[in-house]
Amino acid sequence: MWRNNTGDNNKMEKERPLDKKLWRGDKAICGTLCICQGLAVLSAVSIIYLSVIIYLPSKRELESGIGEYPVMCTAIERRKMEQHTENCRVSSCTEWCLGKGGGPCDQIYVQVRQNGTNAVFQGCSSLSTKECPVMEEDVQLKNCKKDNQCTQLNGLFICSEGICTDISEVYECNWPEGSEEPALNCYYKRNCVTLDGEYICRDAQCSRLKEGWTCKRKCEDIQVKDANVLIMAGDYIVSGYCSNVIDAQTQAVIWRSDAYNNSVLFSSCTKVHLHQDEDSFLASDCINGTLMPNTVYGEITNLTTLKGIQKEYGSTTRYDHNNEKEGGVARKTYFPFDHDITIYDRSLLYINHEGCVNTLSYECSSFYRDMGKDGRNMTSPSRFPCYYAAHNSEFVVSRYDLLKTKWVFLMFFTVPSVVFLVSCSILFLCSRVVKVTSEGAMAIITRCCSTATRKSKPDVTELPLNTFNAEDDD
Repeated sequence: MWRNNTGDNNKMEKERPLDKKLWRGDKAICGTLCICQGLAVLSAVSIIYLSVIIYLPSKRELESGIGEYPVMCTAIERRKMEQHTENCRVSSCTEWCLGKGGGPCDQIYVQVRQNGTNAVFQGCSSLSTKECPVMEEDVQLKNCKKDNQCTQLNGLFICSEGICTDISEVYECNWPEGSEEPALNCYYKRNCVTLDGEYICRDAQCSRLKEGWTCKRKCEDIQVKDANVLIMAGDYIVSGYCSNVIDAQTQAVIWRSDAYNNSVLFSSCTKVHLHQDEDSFLASDCINGTLMPNTVYGEITNLTTLKGIQKEYGSTTRYDHNNEKEGGVARKTYFPFDHDITIYDRSLLYINHEGCVNTLSYECSSFYRDMGKDGRNMTSPSRFPCYYAAHNSEFVVSRYDLLKTKWVFLMFFTVPSVVFLVSCSILFLCSRVVKVTSEGAMAIITRCCSTATRKSKPDVTELPLNTFNAEDDD
């Protein structure tokens, strides 16, 4: 009878000392496999996700044909619509690109034109500055639907569905006697939750104003006495006496005081930067230049009168009479009129080519606040650089950087792709060279080594029968 030594062999296997080096290698291989599998899955998911938020938008932006050089945009209308999906399919800015098309609709329409003149005013003296007050929406807004918001109203308010804006600090209004309707006591919220129209409030007693009331901006005491230049940049006005004006790019002389005595050069600019020496200043993107006798303005004027004069006499007293055009657009003019350099009369403004951002840092709130002033109610409209496509007048964008788009696309495509390829290559390589030893540990074993290992250390199950001891079966 054959006697089986399997039990003894198993005992010997159990008593065999552990190979620490072998098991350390097993842990390293196992950790490498886990990391590579995780990276392969994450990179594959990233590529699919980035296709929506990076790859396809970058492709559309690169193919949009938008020019790399900025022009100027002026806000002409801001539209706010709630639950009007048919009339408004896209907003000018959405906080999350995957959420486009839902929620309220907020659009900004702009007029697109070429850049105005960048001018340096030199040899200036008696410079006077005036900054007109503006409405801060977050401060002047009162929601009468909330408790204790309208219990102490005083001043002039424009209301819409119970939400009122205080205009007392910015406007001075007049209305005929007897045009006030019976007052509502806003101390009790139920009386004012539906306020709509123009109201004069005195200690929470609010009366609606009938038609016939007029308002003007509160911006008085603009010094024009002895001034020969008058520059307006939004709600900021600079006046003074200057000797000459030069082009900031070409250094060409645009205007000399000795050539235009007893006249005032007026222009509307985007920004004004006063130099520290205060005898010169830089005005950027200046348009609508006029040259009028100084007697028209008087010694002191106000914003309403100033705008009225420019509206009535501006077209007949324009400084630059060169109306020659190249390709339908005025090219060789200083302080040109906006209608001579207009590219598109009306286009929808997007914050970028996709009309959305993914930072979730309230960029759209800042975008609408800075660029959504459309000039209504005698306020100054927003003016800012923008980018347009020569073949598409439907939209323009305020942010466009072709180099950045290419860099972002390359980075977000290269990194996950390399990680995916490297991790998959390592996993494939491990599938070819990693084997499980007789001790149950994983090790890197090539074909030649594995054969030699099997020959030098045969497994018990592969032993021939003549290795077993035989015994008589009594």
